[in-house]
Amino acid sequence: MTDAAPSDRLARYQARRSVLDDPFVELDLGHGGLADADLATLAVPLARALAAMQALERGAIANADE
Repeated sequence: MTDAAPSDRLARYQARRSVLDDPFVELDLGHGGLADADLATLAVPLARALAAMQALERGAIANADE
């Protein structure tokens, strides 16, 4: 990936960057070596993880046994 033109690297960064405002999280998958199909497969699990993190930030209990 280091052989890519700077404009290609910027485009990849912009396409693979995800920002969540509350709580603030910035995820850059541009250098993760993931193909578009990999990201499509991870979309639902990542969305669930972010929703769970937001719930925890609002005071939800992750493990009631603890």
